[in-house]
Amino acid sequence: MKYDGTRRSPWNEIECGDHYTRAMAAFLYFEIASGMTWDILAIGNPAIKLNFAPIDNRENFKSFFIVGSGWGTYTQTISGGSANVQLCVIYGDVEIAALGLAMDFPTHAKAVLEGEIRTTLTKEKNKIVLRFPDAPVQSFPSGSEHVQTVKSGETLQITLSK
Repeated sequence: MKYDGTRRSPWNEIECGDHYTRAMAAFLYFEIASGMTWDILAIGNPAIKLNFAPIDNRENFKSFFIVGSGWGTYTQTISGGSANVQLCVIYGDVEIAALGLAMDFPTHAKAVLEGEIRTTLTKEKNKIVLRFPDAPVQSFPSGSEHVQTVKSGETLQITLSK
């Protein structure tokens, strides 16, 4: 058996150009700091549920994000009873079925992407979740979801308030 994983160091993946695993292990710290998680809704479909929960400097946070279909920057600023969030896609298309943010105060949301788009806001555990009810519907094994596409060069801007 060639490289079955039972007789090798986890720090050296010869099939990935040697020492690849070690370099990618450092990426874990980025994910922890940004609190970014994402769940794909179906194999072969890029639609995701995307979440951010920064653990440091939540009032003025900026980081890059990377998902299977694209990458860009995530920015959040919080002041008093309002917050501004920007998801700027630099490469690829990011298809979002839901956007979860680790905030507990907002009850209203206004989203802009090439014009204003309607959103719904719900509270789930320790976060708020934004969905896009006017976006096109896609079918998944778990059911249907409205999926908002943010294309390369576009920025999804969200203003949150009490």
